Amino acid sequence: MRKSNLIFSVLLVCVIVLRSLAAVAGTLSPGEQKQYDKASRYWEKGNEYFKEGKYAKARDMYNKTLKIYDKHIDALLNLAVICEKENNYREAENIYKKIIEFNPDVPDAHHNLGAIYEEQGKTDAALLEYKEAIASDPYFARSYNNMGLIFLNKNMTEQAIENFKKAAQYAPYEIYGYVNLGTAYAGKGEYDSAIEQYNHAIELQPNSAFIYNNRGDAYLNRKMLDYAILSFKKAIEIDPDNYIAYRGIGDAYYLKGENETAIKNYEKSLKLNKEYKNAYLNLGMAYKNIDKKKALEYFEEYRKRESNRQNLEVLDTIVSEIKITN
Repeated sequence: MRKSNLIFSVLLVCVIVLRSLAAVAGTLSPGEQKQYDKASRYWEKGNEYFKEGKYAKARDMYNKTLKIYDKHIDALLNLAVICEKENNYREAENIYKKIIEFNPDVPDAHHNLGAIYEEQGKTDAALLEYKEAIASDPYFARSYNNMGLIFLNKNMTEQAIENFKKAAQYAPYEIYGYVNLGTAYAGKGEYDSAIEQYNHAIELQPNSAFIYNNRGDAYLNRKMLDYAILSFKKAIEIDPDNYIAYRGIGDAYYLKGENETAIKNYEKSLKLNKEYKNAYLNLGMAYKNIDKKKALEYFEEYRKRESNRQNLEVLDTIVSEIKITN
């Protein structure tokens, strides 16, 4: 089975908060409201700098905001996003925890804290934070998506599909729910369902090469080879250096029995990425019945780049068969 090439993770929210989460007129005392309003002027200026990519100036404005009103949730969220952009995840983590301490019902804080835990390999802690985000906002699609990814990595496919469906339902104009749902269906061997989800994603984002690659692989597994070729060609039209798409076209022609055309496409794939192990493997397969010496050379290059024991055992079997028939 050819696996889809990419799943789409919404790990960190790299957008600034332009709406007020922290305070609504009437929920603060008159003195606090006055402080909040004064602080928000710096927050708004910080947002302008943020949108211009002037993160140091944005940080300065958010810090001025917090000096006036230290519970300004919006400024804290945006300050944490700047930390993420600077790869300062420890500081971001501390800020998210502070936000949750001030107000436990901010889904963005729970989600991004969960994403940091996930990056650290703390998937159980990440799941708890994603669940808290959803408890705060039952329509918070990003957390459903990331929960789905954790379940998918744990081979809990049905739970993953359930969460990806909710991600797609609650964020119908974003691609990540559809792409990941397609990947989950492909993992189950339900390629028609996978193709349907990739088509939804393509409608939303018709210039994303990786979606065409994923759909192409689904068509390959359905033995719909001409459709696969068209999908991979569209990926190349968008991204001429798309080595995965050339591999996919090679696979389609190999399955058609057109080895020479398959080899040409595998060679193009390798020319674009000399470390792409699948191209070496597939070149070996294409040469297996044409030039056994070349096949063995390509299999050896694949071996150097493959670490999965099960895949190497399969390779050993193929190589042994070639040597026996030599």
